[in-house]
Amino acid sequence: MVETRQVSNFGVISLRISQQPGLRDALATFIRYRHLFNDSVVMLLEDAGNAVIIRQEVTLGVPSRQATELAMGVVFRMCSALLGVNWQPLSVNFTHNAPTDLQIHRRLFGCPLEFNSEFKGIVCLAADLDKPNPNSVSREVRGAIYLMLPMGRTTCEAVAQRLGMSHAA
Repeated sequence: MVETRQVSNFGVISLRISQQPGLRDALATFIRYRHLFNDSVVMLLEDAGNAVIIRQEVTLGVPSRQATELAMGVVFRMCSALLGVNWQPLSVNFTHNAPTDLQIHRRLFGCPLEFNSEFKGIVCLAADLDKPNPNSVSREVRGAIYLMLPMGRTTCEAVAQRLGMSHAA
């Protein structure tokens, strides 16, 4: 089920999530508006030095392996959608035992998996949460170009300066 999930599956809030300047802002939006798409999953961002733990908990009735893995996979897919397919967290952690076949888990997450962990969550570099969302940046660049084009001042340097970016970046 997780492999088919997209950010658009979050309903009306999906546009707001996908247009956030970075993953940290997208996750904060997800946390703030979770009641609009699933109030049985709670999430917390925990800073841990150079890493951040995206902790998750399913609060609906008796916790099940399926519900936990689905919730973790959905958030993982959202992070991947915003950071790109090359994003790789440090680990994905589950409190339950590992299944006998990890093929699907390895294909979906593509990073170290920790079972029988003390927490449920995704561990990633703090710097990953602050990388710019390529969707947001391209929208801002396009907007700057539209505004500057009639004035005849649309250069790479001018657009970068307008957006507060270094033209060397």
